[in-house]
Amino acid sequence: MKTVEELPLERVKIVKKTLLGALSLMASFFLAPFWLHLFFWQQLKYFLVIVDALYFIAPFLIYWYERVYYETYYYDIERNFIVIKKGAVTRRETILPYSKLQDVYSDQDLLDRIFGLWDVHVSTATPMSGENAHIDGLNYSNAEKLRSKILSRIPKRGKSE
Repeated sequence: MKTVEELPLERVKIVKKTLLGALSLMASFFLAPFWLHLFFWQQLKYFLVIVDALYFIAPFLIYWYERVYYETYYYDIERNFIVIKKGAVTRRETILPYSKLQDVYSDQDLLDRIFGLWDVHVSTATPMSGENAHIDGLNYSNAEKLRSKILSRIPKRGKSE
């Protein structure tokens, strides 16, 4: 059985990511289009109607994207390495050999705490691992099981290293 099936992500992750995207969109509304409406309505009215329509449609597009992202999210604890595949439009695959792992930890940001989600981070010495080598959207129990499973596979290093 694949690890993603054994320790699945929580579906509420879709809601969290959609909310985060919608909030970011609302913040950007006040930075640009709001001021365009205020000062250039007569000159740009047709353009601004299109922009307004996009702001209305965007949360639905964000939800669709996050749902596809969630459904295509894949991770597995293989015999010698961890595989993480994610991305709705462009897929990224990260393969991390246990011998290169330096740290495994779980954490939450503010929205994770509100939605009861946890992220498991796996890091190596490469900068890419910090960016791509995390599994986000687990409940606490699954995050701890995944973390323990990964830690148990890391080879023990002697003090002379």
